[in-house]
Amino acid sequence: MATRCLPVLPSPPTPTQFDFPLLLSVMSRYTLPPPDPSTLEILAADSLPCLRARTHQYGMRNTKLATWASELLGRTQSHDGLDDCCDLKAVMEAVVAREGGSIFQLLAGHPGNIRRLSTFQ
Repeated sequence: MATRCLPVLPSPPTPTQFDFPLLLSVMSRYTLPPPDPSTLEILAADSLPCLRARTHQYGMRNTKLATWASELLGRTQSHDGLDDCCDLKAVMEAVVAREGGSIFQLLAGHPGNIRRLSTFQ
């Protein structure tokens, strides 16, 4: 059984169809073994359903990260992979700050939204 759990927040739009299979492909290319699920369980979580469900509540025009980062954080999106991940984390933290709970609880509130990285192998 896993001893630790690390939620991963990929950038939209399709982490389960693109980001994680790509991550595994790159790991394979560089002969990096995937994490051992007995010591570290990595979860793939798609933030899009969470944001989509709150678009009206937060008065957002759409579910684009640039819109949410601008409205909640006052930031402009750089379209850099690392910056986008940091912005997404900050957006999710802002939502959690307003609603309570944790990012994990926010993501887990949508059935099928969280998958184990091992399911992509």
